[in-house]
Amino acid sequence: MLEVEITFVALTTLIITVLTLFILYSTRKRSTEELEIVEGPIDDRDEMILKVLSSYGALSVSEISRITGLYKSTVWRRVQKLRDLGLVKIKVVSGKTIIERYSENYEQH
Repeated sequence: MLEVEITFVALTTLIITVLTLFILYSTRKRSTEELEIVEGPIDDRDEMILKVLSSYGALSVSEISRITGLYKSTVWRRVQKLRDLGLVKIKVVSGKTIIERYSENYEQH
């Protein structure tokens, strides 16, 4: 009876380890796919963020993310790029980070 319990514990431990490794691998793979380099000219995602800000006015990163369907981290990196290009400004209002269009002189490519 003791052998059966030890075998069961070993099998359970093995299954949990395999599942944990699978979850970690799957998560890491997905995170790597989401990484992107945001340097260079303005692309479709940047234009989408600018259009949303033009339509809705000042918004938080979460609100932009919800409207565009982009991940918050993607929105944040692109907002920083757009800020560096002088197209948006980032400000904190009552502890909340707000993004708004800075230059309406942006032309679509």
